[in-house]
Amino acid sequence: MRHKGWMSLVLIGGIIWFLLQYPEKVRLKKSQEPSQKVKSNDPQIITENNKVPKEPKIKQPQEKPTEKKLTSEQEYRLEMVMKEIATPEYSEDPYIETTMQMDQLMYCEMFTRGFLRTELEGKIKNTAWDEQYKKHCAAKRNKHPHVLVSSFTGKPMDWIPATSEWGEKVKALRSIPFAERREKATVLVRLALRSQKAHWLQLSLQNTGIDNTFNYGQWLGTRNKSYQHRVTQLAFDHMICHWDADGLCGPTSGIIAESCYQTPNDCGMPFFEWFEKNHMPGVKKDVALVLTKLKAFANGEDVD
Repeated sequence: MRHKGWMSLVLIGGIIWFLLQYPEKVRLKKSQEPSQKVKSNDPQIITENNKVPKEPKIKQPQEKPTEKKLTSEQEYRLEMVMKEIATPEYSEDPYIETTMQMDQLMYCEMFTRGFLRTELEGKIKNTAWDEQYKKHCAAKRNKHPHVLVSSFTGKPMDWIPATSEWGEKVKALRSIPFAERREKATVLVRLALRSQKAHWLQLSLQNTGIDNTFNYGQWLGTRNKSYQHRVTQLAFDHMICHWDADGLCGPTSGIIAESCYQTPNDCGMPFFEWFEKNHMPGVKKDVALVLTKLKAFANGEDVD
């Protein structure tokens, strides 16, 4: 995502933390067709058969550090966060629910009060959608004020319990360096696809950055990593929108906000309609190819 912008010191701090946590998740670019593909039969782009492990595991640290007792202030902050997620929108697991809410709140900050708002000011034609999104974000801030603060500092995530196997995997993943995390996160991408859960898939992709779960270069016949990344992003967005059309792909979702940034004339346009309007036939064909592979894997088939 290209940065321009004048932001408050608080928001700058939050964005820096967000980028450190998800350095390649923040991926918005102005609407441009991906660069020309480079066809190749180079064996270097062919990797081993990508099959889902029968019992995927993420290694826990061999020695857990001694847990320090929370201070009274930390206990208060944790208590407030837990109260704000008491009625979950995505998951009964506090860790997963908080992570999802933080992600949505960070989008709100960037698109309504941050540098992206500066870039979009005066360009959005659909003012009704813009007002709808602003109201949505204001409501989220009012409902989750302590989660919002946590999205800037990040520290409270260490205190929030993970009560499901999936939550434990995600929490364990976030405790290791990103370079190692992105490799191990491919296991979660596979599990999310097989489980066909949109929010699981979104969380998994946050931790992989530029996803390398499958041999996309071989599928697409190109070594152009930028093109691979763009096409696979769109394919995964298709999967999320297919599984959660009204939520993670709804009119106030991050996916719709991203499409608004890319083409301000089409803000608020449903994702599938936006995709058809703003991409060339060759890109659509490649997205369909990757999407077919992902759907096959999600339905239990092994894909190369």
